[in-house]
Amino acid sequence: MSDENFAIVEKIIEHKPKNLSIKTPKGKISFKLLFKFDKNPIWQDYKSLKDSEVLHEYLTKNKLVGLIPPKYKWGRNKK
Repeated sequence: MSDENFAIVEKIIEHKPKNLSIKTPKGKISFKLLFKFDKNPIWQDYKSLKDSEVLHEYLTKNKLVGLIPPKYKWGRNKK
């Protein structure tokens, strides 16, 4: 938290493209984020969020578990 550029993601609001699937090239995936203490959401690319627990929860909720990197799937059911 001492890093001046550090911000906590409160939630992910939406994603694009809208017809996102596990076959969508990861370089074309973006997520709209809402940060704690900031009311202005911003778009962030998949690459910068792929290690985020908030993203993993969002992907699970939206039935896109296949986009969670394999190193974070330990102990999860395959489906």
